[in-house]
Amino acid sequence: MSSVDPSTIPPRQVRIIHLEDNVLDQELVAAVLEKNGIHGEFVYAESRESFLAALEREQVDLIISDFSLPSYDGSRSLEVARRLRADVPFIFFSGTLGEEAAVESLKNGATDYILKQRPERLVVAVRRALAEADTRVARERIEEELRQRDTLFRKVMENVEDLIAIVDLDGRLTFTSPSHRKLFGSAAPAVGDDFLKHTHPGDRERIKAAFQRAVHEG
Repeated sequence: MSSVDPSTIPPRQVRIIHLEDNVLDQELVAAVLEKNGIHGEFVYAESRESFLAALEREQVDLIISDFSLPSYDGSRSLEVARRLRADVPFIFFSGTLGEEAAVESLKNGATDYILKQRPERLVVAVRRALAEADTRVARERIEEELRQRDTLFRKVMENVEDLIAIVDLDGRLTFTSPSHRKLFGSAAPAVGDDFLKHTHPGDRERIKAAFQRAVHEG
């Protein structure tokens, strides 16, 4: 697989924990990413203790880990990373990761695995992991904004005296303000009702025609 053309992608500064005891491999990862427009600010760890300290202390965008170190192994590094930094993408970059271990690592939460014999694939994996993380953060932010708006909407609705209802395109009620229950008691319209059921008989056909016209015309 060819490397991504760095001229087509805006440079990005990425803070990375790299669990690796081989200085040459540390330099290889930094050089490959830099060449392809990913400017890494690295926090290096070479043991369980330094890796754990980095996870607890540093704010990072990505974790890259060897799978086999003299005093530590990838499965344990993945486990602790998922426990402490579940939101941070985790990529294995190793020369000893067999197919069975690779599949198991993905099941356990690794974002991707790249063999050191194919370092060019690391660029694609990093870009994809960062893009997915950005998408997840944006989605969570939107979901939180929607939750806040929904909470505000319901607080407002609980305190208005006007009768407010929302209907879907089939004319079924999807929301009625609490003011309906205050005014009508047990006879208040319920979610799921046909809203025409609760209109005055003398107005029903006119309102039905207006509603159908609005649906048809958008």
